[in-house]
Amino acid sequence: DVTEVRARAKAVREADEDAKPSLVNALANVSSTAVHLQDVYRELLDDKDDSVRHAAIVAAGKLKMKDTAPKIRHLLSGRRRYRRTNDQDIYKFKSKSDLADLNFNYDAIHALIDLDDFESVDEIISRDEFMSEMPGAALAKFGAKVLPKVIANASKGWAQHVGAASTISRMQDEAAIPTLVGLLKGSDVDFAINATDALSEIGKNTRSEAARSQVATHLEEALTSGNDQIRTFSYRGLLNINPAQYGPGILKALAKEDGLTQLN
Repeated sequence: DVTEVRARAKAVREADEDAKPSLVNALANVSSTAVHLQDVYRELLDDKDDSVRHAAIVAAGKLKMKDTAPKIRHLLSGRRRYRRTNDQDIYKFKSKSDLADLNFNYDAIHALIDLDDFESVDEIISRDEFMSEMPGAALAKFGAKVLPKVIANASKGWAQHVGAASTISRMQDEAAIPTLVGLLKGSDVDFAINATDALSEIGKNTRSEAARSQVATHLEEALTSGNDQIRTFSYRGLLNINPAQYGPGILKALAKEDGLTQLN
């Protein structure tokens, strides 16, 4: 109840560095149905203690408190940025509070995504600490409208390019098909490979015959690609769409292929 939440917040404020992480988790541990606690967590977003605000952000995401998104967005925008220029970059933490700071950023970003706060996308995709960690499943929740932003942002750094490729691969919104087809035919090989993967999954899972047919047409065209991964995903996608129709032809084509990734 509210009294217990306040008591947990007090414990976080008074805890030393070693004890804080578990207490923050306890304060943030709230059922998504506990709507009667929304007001107390809304209040805690303005707490002077950073760890209390951290827990309140996590809780706000769980409780789908959409009105808190501007506040969370503001808190995130003022925080340290962790740069990564390649996959060998490793964050060097001097203390547990440094790690807590990074975790604050992660949790604020995921809360904003859970709150479906599209206004936060520009801030989110500018952060190397998130974009370098395969964010596709999270960003794809925004649907097709997020693709133009992540694609335009991809040229700004290694992490942004990695994050864009990840988002492309996890995109399952049928409204994204035209964009994915454009990427498949584009000059960025990483994007083309991931777009083929996404199209294959859309073709497999869609209930729309029109969408399935559209995807199949472009996957058939992609079989002429000089890239092994693009052809592999295209073969797999076509087999998932209609094994009876495409299976015999694909078996003949595979007999001539060399070194393709195994089709599962």
